[in-house]
Amino acid sequence: MSQPVFLVPAEGLKVRHPLGGHLKSEGDFVVLDSYWRRRMADASVKPGTPPKAAKPAASKE
Repeated sequence: MSQPVFLVPAEGLKVRHPLGGHLKSEGDFVVLDSYWRRRMADASVKPGTPPKAAKPAASKE
């Protein structure tokens, strides 16, 4: 099975997710199957860089 990849929709597009809804505008991890390969081929999505996880705020106690 393929590793998840981070994809981002092309500028100004809403790309349907086959499991329902749309791909998030900031991108999301998906399994690179034939559906997502077709979206890449028609330039609806492109590989992106996932956002870095926010650092937890240090408590001042």
